[in-house]
Amino acid sequence: VESLAVEVEPDSWRRYQGEGGEARWLQPDLAATISTLDYEDRWFVEVDCGTESLPTLLRKCHQYERYRASGSEQHRHGAFPLVLWVFTHQRQDEAIERLARLRTAVQRTSGLTPPLYRYATTDTVTSTVAQQVDDQAGEPTQTGGSDGLGDHP
Repeated sequence: VESLAVEVEPDSWRRYQGEGGEARWLQPDLAATISTLDYEDRWFVEVDCGTESLPTLLRKCHQYERYRASGSEQHRHGAFPLVLWVFTHQRQDEAIERLARLRTAVQRTSGLTPPLYRYATTDTVTSTVAQQVDDQAGEPTQTGGSDGLGDHP
């Protein structure tokens, strides 16, 4: 890893134009970029503290889909970041349960792109990001495929 850049709220927020031309905001908790000599791996991070309902989390996923469809991020950076959901709870079993429920709901919900999302608990966030970085090692710099996800699987 050559560099790590992190933006926290409100610097991580992205303004874009909605389908009807109205101004909209995507408000991730964090935006991060991990760079090496060969690639750039970009992330939007959502931290779930267990206070929002599953429908609310799915609405946030749909916001990411609308922002991705706008093409704004891809135009600026060549590819769309992955969205990492980090589940923080006092009890690890509760975090794992919420993670599993959201993952299943994303896979079953029309209009969502499951490969866009990654999931972790506070105990697994480092290994989740490291796995993505390892998967990208040695591959060409992301150029943004037709799905706007670059080289991400």
